Amino acid sequence: MRAIPVLLAGLSVTVVSAAPRLHVSTATLQPESVVELVLDSAAAGGEVMGKPTRTDWLVIEPAWPGTTYWKEPNVLEFRPAEPPKLGTQYTFKLKEGHRYLDNNAEIPAGVVTKVDTDPFRVDLAALLDRYDGDWSPRTASFYLRFNGDVSPEKVAPYVFFEADGGKRVAAKTVRATFGAIKQPGYLGATWSE
Repeated sequence: MRAIPVLLAGLSVTVVSAAPRLHVSTATLQPESVVELVLDSAAAGGEVMGKPTRTDWLVIEPAWPGTTYWKEPNVLEFRPAEPPKLGTQYTFKLKEGHRYLDNNAEIPAGVVTKVDTDPFRVDLAALLDRYDGDWSPRTASFYLRFNGDVSPEKVAPYVFFEADGGKRVAAKTVRATFGAIKQPGYLGATWSE
């Protein structure tokens, strides 16, 4: 019979988080990620909701330009000015000198969390249709997804095939379409869409 009171006592314990935390809407940082600093209590009044903050709250290393806005009295949203860099770990730190409104207690400063971005990778590789007129066993197509809008003309000098002996052959670069992939819906919308 002693197990029941202990179980009931354990269920009545509430979890209290004392540290600010960073909420990222995706598993890794992506251009479409929503990044929010969540505080335990209100740190801003209603007059600043939806407006950029006047003071710096976050230090992001390596530097990632953007602006912070109050979304709620205890939620600060970071809106980046550019996509995050591929294959990078970003460290989010809270600056010193900020206080809660209700009890004037200082908000703990320091590292809040570290978040990674995906590395550059081949998103899809497929052999071309064997019944096409220009098919050969060595013909393949590779679909690369970049972390921002990239012009096929500007990326062309950096994309090539290299043989064991070091000889390079330029790759044909074009913007992928759903029809070219022949698997509609696989890649989804581009970042600009």
